[in-house]
Amino acid sequence: MSTPYRRERFDLAAWRERVRNRLTSRFGLRLHMTLVVALVFATAFVTTRGLLALHVTSMGLRYLAASITGYAAFFGLLRAWLWYVTEQAGAELVPPHAPDEVALAIDPYAAPRSTPVPPEPAPVAARGRHGGSSGVDVIPDISLGSSGSSGGGGFSLDVDGEGCVAVLIVGIVALIAAVLFGAAGYVIYQAPTLLGEAAFELVLASVLARSSRRVTRDGWTGSVLAATWKPALVLAVVATLGGFAAQGLCPGEITLRGVINRCVLDRDKS
Repeated sequence: MSTPYRRERFDLAAWRERVRNRLTSRFGLRLHMTLVVALVFATAFVTTRGLLALHVTSMGLRYLAASITGYAAFFGLLRAWLWYVTEQAGAELVPPHAPDEVALAIDPYAAPRSTPVPPEPAPVAARGRHGGSSGVDVIPDISLGSSGSSGGGGFSLDVDGEGCVAVLIVGIVALIAAVLFGAAGYVIYQAPTLLGEAAFELVLASVLARSSRRVTRDGWTGSVLAATWKPALVLAVVATLGGFAAQGLCPGEITLRGVINRCVLDRDKS
């Protein structure tokens, strides 16, 4: 005797993995992330050059501003990328289940929209956050810039010995470069997981919006923020303090290139 067909219960973890696999197989996610990182670099470079044109001579302040604008650009570019992939492959990412089934699978206690919101929301089922912690910010004033005679807004460090000053400056430049390119390389390596999770959250939000149930989710911005804010903060702190320190070791220069030229390269020649 044949039994009537019953669709299996919605599996959130299986759908998350399916979304990631579809995106990985259809798009070059690491290539896409490389382009995003390159545009973030360009945004931070324009920030530092623009501030320099506005006579902001403090390297630390310029690098802090570049870190903030670069991180903001990262989110803006990811939103543009999400629009692109959902336009190209949106139908392949939507789960074959009714919106209410998806909502109830995420939160069995989700209340209908007509029900008043309780003072304390019911516990939401924990969702896994996969993906490496990575941040993307850039301080692109390393290779380009102009040296000036006007004093910058850094603190003054009195270091005895010209060779010690040169070594410290080289160490600061190496540290900034290592953190910068290390973070960029790591986020590119983790692109399939990071972009896949962001796309999953965006599609999930669109499904839940059609449900009659009220389910609380952080969304794709919460997913990306949770994965990247710590390394982004570390990068911003290292770049800002490194800028102040380099300018303090070599007063009178307002770019990192000027610091290297006058206090490292020219000093070696003298």
